[in-house]
Amino acid sequence: MPSKRKKTDQPTPDKTAPVDNVEQIISTHYANTGGARRYLIFGVVIFLIAIGVLWIWALKIKITNASWKRTTDGQLIQSTAKNWEQIFTDTKNAQDAKQKVKQQLKNILEQLSTTSTTSTATPGATSTSSTIN
Repeated sequence: MPSKRKKTDQPTPDKTAPVDNVEQIISTHYANTGGARRYLIFGVVIFLIAIGVLWIWALKIKITNASWKRTTDGQLIQSTAKNWEQIFTDTKNAQDAKQKVKQQLKNILEQLSTTSTTSTATPGATSTSSTIN
């Protein structure tokens, strides 16, 4: 049977010593890293700015490529605009035709009125026989 060993009064290694040693190593190794930290922050900021610029550029391209012409709404707007223009063109042509017809009728009426007044006023021998003599 193995005998149980009694703990002796030997000093046990201090568990905090390696931590102190690690802290010392870290503090001596990174003691002069102010410049490196500055470069790291500068690099991260530049990287974030680049991502932002590329994101905005891609968004702009996507917006400009989203054309109304290819959508059903855009096609509806185009056909409505064409119909609108056609209606106004047809209406203008009809109004022009009406004005032309009115002008022609006015000219014909003027010609008729001038010829009728000249034909009714033809001089001729009229008998004026009076009963009172």
